[in-house]
Parts: sequence; structure tokens; C-alpha cells
Amino acid sequence: MAHDEDLNEAAAKHIRDLDEHLERLKRQNDTLDAITAEQDAEVARLKQMLSDVGERFGSREPDADAPPE
Repeated sequence: MAHDEDLNEAAAKHIRDLDEHLERLKRQNDTLDAITAEQDAEVARLKQMLSDVGERFGSREPDADAPPE
């Protein structure tokens, strides 16, 4: 009977350890999601800035006959 109790106790500890690990992974995933959202917002801002500059100054195609700079 003691052997069964030891096994049950060991299994319960293992389950607790796995639960703690899962919680750490969830927190890390939440952090990564937040970072990704920040990066996506920054990319959107940069694209908008480039678009604004393009509209203000117009896009110029290089003259194929122009000498290299």
C-alpha cells in the first residue's frame, strides 16, 4: 500500500510541476503576443509615413538615360 501512496504522491507532484510549467508558457505566450502587436502597429505607422512621404513628394522613376550618380 505504501508503494501505491508513493506513486500517487509522485504523480501529483509531477502534475503540479507540469501545471506550473504550463502557466509559465502561457505568460510567455501572452508576452510574445503583446510584442507582436506592438511590432505590427509600428510597421503600420512606418508604412503610413512612407505613404505620406510618397504623396507629398511624389514617386519618381529613375531616368533610364540619366548618368549614374
